[in-house]
Amino acid sequence: MSLLTLQYGQCGIQVGESLYSTIFEDVKNDNSSYSMQSLNKWFNISCNGKYEPRSILIDTETKVINSRQKTTYGFENIIAGCHGGSANNWAFGYNVNSYTLIDLILDKVRIETEKSDYMQSFLNIASSSGGTGSGIGCKVVEELKDGYPNKLIINAIVLPYLNGEIITQNYNTILSLAKLHEMSDIGILFENDQIHELCTERVHDSVNFSDLNKLIAFQLASIFQPIADENNAVFLSHCSSHPIFKYLRLRSSYRSSKHPKFECLGQKMKKRTS
Repeated sequence: MSLLTLQYGQCGIQVGESLYSTIFEDVKNDNSSYSMQSLNKWFNISCNGKYEPRSILIDTETKVINSRQKTTYGFENIIAGCHGGSANNWAFGYNVNSYTLIDLILDKVRIETEKSDYMQSFLNIASSSGGTGSGIGCKVVEELKDGYPNKLIINAIVLPYLNGEIITQNYNTILSLAKLHEMSDIGILFENDQIHELCTERVHDSVNFSDLNKLIAFQLASIFQPIADENNAVFLSHCSSHPIFKYLRLRSSYRSSKHPKFECLGQKMKKRTS
């Protein structure tokens, strides 16, 4: 199963870049069937043999796009304009800036979906606190749901710190989650506070956004990387698309005695049904 990744705003672009770097480092020197499946899922291979991420980068500013790291592969699908951002406002991103970009975005999506007969899913990566990721992201997901009703809509959303610096972050988060809940087949939520605490406990005391992005990337890769038999993932897909279970709370692979709530999802569901 291949998928198309759409990365929105500063957070989405940086997390997506960490995700593709993690996957590429995992498989670049491996010739196994696992490696081939992974590359086919995440990358297009150009006529000159260059790996191109099957991804679209979307932003209303150019500073993050211009400062992204140079890699052996290149992000070819970039939509970024000098629109001055979305003012950290969901409504401005959804009702104003989205209409300046939506045709360009949907055209890129159409081109990418036509490259593969096996494109089954859209993976949207964004933060819920700003205006570009939350507002424009919601508008694009809405259009994808209407235009591709048979494809799986997966939304990976990064929730802000409880004591954040953006005064509108709670407003943006509530509106974006309410809108995405209507259109998501699978919703994956990452809480910045919990991710930060895990990095502090297991990595080092001086944690930056790069550390958080890498941990989120590891979590996403562990979900979407190929397995020996992809039929084993059918139950998870059906369970996730159910209205009650579509928001799966990821249990970290890190173990901590301070946080007994990080238990296995399967064990918790077993308790509920027993």
